[in-house]
Amino acid sequence: MAREVAEILVGWGKLDAQALDRAVNLQRASGERVDVILTRLGLAAEADVARARASHLDLPLAEPGDYPAEPVLADQVSIEFLRRARVLPLADRPDGLILAMADPLDRYALDAIQPTPAVEIHPDDLAALGLADGATVAVISRRGRIVLEARATRRVSRGSVFIPFHFREAAANLLTSPVLEPHAKMAALKVCAVRIESDRQD
Repeated sequence: MAREVAEILVGWGKLDAQALDRAVNLQRASGERVDVILTRLGLAAEADVARARASHLDLPLAEPGDYPAEPVLADQVSIEFLRRARVLPLADRPDGLILAMADPLDRYALDAIQPTPAVEIHPDDLAALGLADGATVAVISRRGRIVLEARATRRVSRGSVFIPFHFREAAANLLTSPVLEPHAKMAALKVCAVRIESDRQD
């Protein structure tokens, strides 16, 4: 994924191919992500890398007006953790916590904020399936099956579910298709049809 972020920068004219090749060679030797190498060596501006990450992950980029006047969850989250994880809570809403993250691929921060994988499902859909918030469910597509916790939320529409992509133990990409679309040459890794079943072990 970090390579795709770098290729976006090349497409935008913010990174030349020679600098990308240098970063890729260093990545092979060190195991460090290409996008991190680019900023560490000054080959790409942090702001450009942040915009490219946001574009690739289809996430909004936090703007100055998004930052709260008063700290959010100051009594629940230590400043030390926020500094170490490079995370800032922007808003605590009934449908979820809104965060600004310096690196939305940072496993340490993601695991600390949401340590277990979950599928977000509309409460009415959960009720129709006879399932409760927190139930263990199987999410099944034509290509695969993963098991994770159901989380009731109105952030998703009825008839749709959302699964974060970054958990190895419940990898959403096992459900999607790696086949390239013939015109854009992109894989359909973000959307697919699934069904939800209880995975309760009696």
